Amino acid sequence: MRTSIVARHDRAANPDVKRRVQDFKLFKEIAARDLANPFGGRAHDRMAQRNGYYLSTGRSARTAFPGRDRVELFYGSRAISGSDGATAEQGAILSFVQGVDGQVSVYLQPAETDGMRTREDALLVDRFTETARLTGMGYINRRWRDFRSYAEATSIDGEPGWRDRAKASWLRFTKPPLVDGRFGPSEMRRMAPQVMAVALAFLTGAVFF
Repeated sequence: MRTSIVARHDRAANPDVKRRVQDFKLFKEIAARDLANPFGGRAHDRMAQRNGYYLSTGRSARTAFPGRDRVELFYGSRAISGSDGATAEQGAILSFVQGVDGQVSVYLQPAETDGMRTREDALLVDRFTETARLTGMGYINRRWRDFRSYAEATSIDGEPGWRDRAKASWLRFTKPPLVDGRFGPSEMRRMAPQVMAVALAFLTGAVFF
């Protein structure tokens, strides 16, 4: 127990951790200002009216990802009536979670409907050691647009446009997925050896023929 207390004290005294904590405090202020009532167009208004839209900036967590502090945006839950009876949907979640070392991980979680399995439990969108990048030009807006598209694409009765579908597909292709409690390599990384093998075969053939 004493060892863990000393370790926590050492991390808190670390100047890099202190800087990251201050960066995240500034990020929380910006997020509270820009994302409490964001402009999301008719699609956001429809989903917010249907599910509710929420912004949480504190230690209380809607997600299970551990951390010392967090910002979470999410659409709420709602009942859905269908031919098989009533069920419920929990809306998508975007989480910015600061770990004990001050680094920040960004996660997207899909909308989930009772009795239906999603392709992934979450996507690891970003991980920051240099946390000042969170407040960089346009970063919050980019993640907000990702969240909007992913929410529409994964909702059981979402209305994603082609841009939403393309963005959700790109996120699923390029970001590590959480499946059965473990983050695995992205689809792009898993395909990389095959792509390299094909490219090498093509180049080798071009050289000799």
